[in-house]
Amino acid sequence: MSTMMNLHPEVYETYSVSATEALGLKEDKKLAKGGSCQVVVATDVNDPAKRKALKKLMFLDDERDYRKKRFYFCNEIRFLQNVQHPNIIQVDKALACPGEFVIAMEYHPIDLYRAMPCLTDAEITKYFTQVVDALLYLHDRHIVHGDVKLENVLIDMQGNAKLCDFGMAQLIPNKSSKLWGGTRAYNGPEYIRGQPVEDVYKLESFSLGVFLCALSLYVYPLKGLDYLELLRGAESVPDIHRVCAERLLCPSPAERASILEIHQQLNDHGQSESRPQRDVIDKSPAPVVSVPKRRKRSHIKEEYRNLHSRGKALKLKTKIVC
Repeated sequence: MSTMMNLHPEVYETYSVSATEALGLKEDKKLAKGGSCQVVVATDVNDPAKRKALKKLMFLDDERDYRKKRFYFCNEIRFLQNVQHPNIIQVDKALACPGEFVIAMEYHPIDLYRAMPCLTDAEITKYFTQVVDALLYLHDRHIVHGDVKLENVLIDMQGNAKLCDFGMAQLIPNKSSKLWGGTRAYNGPEYIRGQPVEDVYKLESFSLGVFLCALSLYVYPLKGLDYLELLRGAESVPDIHRVCAERLLCPSPAERASILEIHQQLNDHGQSESRPQRDVIDKSPAPVVSVPKRRKRSHIKEEYRNLHSRGKALKLKTKIVC
């Protein structure tokens, strides 16, 4: 039974020096950069083996820009300081420093956007299941993440998924909200910028469906992509991926699966996979079974060309890093 979480106020410290100096760290390299935000990895000046990820929101000498960055900073740390889940990133400390707000957190070197081309079907199922677990934890507490996408899921050294970037998270007493951030390529068909969203939880379900399709099809999300049509032509996609994706990508929010329903679907699949066989043992030689391989990108490109020839303005973006 869901219960709305009572969020405690955000806690951060103010310094007159840089975050690295305040924390005794040395900036090593940039992990990601976008607009006025960047993520860097920093090492302990006394112990190079200890590393932290620093998310830095730089603000200008402008009152409006300062308020905007402070809002996202406070919003993110408020949620992260209040939630506890093994598949959600943990914050060590939050700092307000000259010209920037900084969130120091556990360091994980890769996200699913970069890891995607090398993942096996089993790894995809594992990471997807862990993200669903994290989202169910949030939704049960009336929290929406607001920006579920490949880049916002990190992989730790033990091979577990960590949902991050809570700058757009919201506490939603009911289903509706006038505010929604998200990333354009992941937004559902009912989303119209500036208009209230009637069911933000189902809109988040659609984002999760795009997330799963991207992993299963080896494609990077693009606005206007017909994932359901691509799925119909992708014979090697595991059945559990196909079923979940089709349920999450229903155009109608009313018919679209909730995170709870997908969680149950995954549980049922896991139980059936691990259920021992109780039938009479057949001692005849086992038939030779060929294990289907994951589709090559050339096949995916061909499907894009076919869709494009039928009037679909689609573009494939792939990057092989294996």
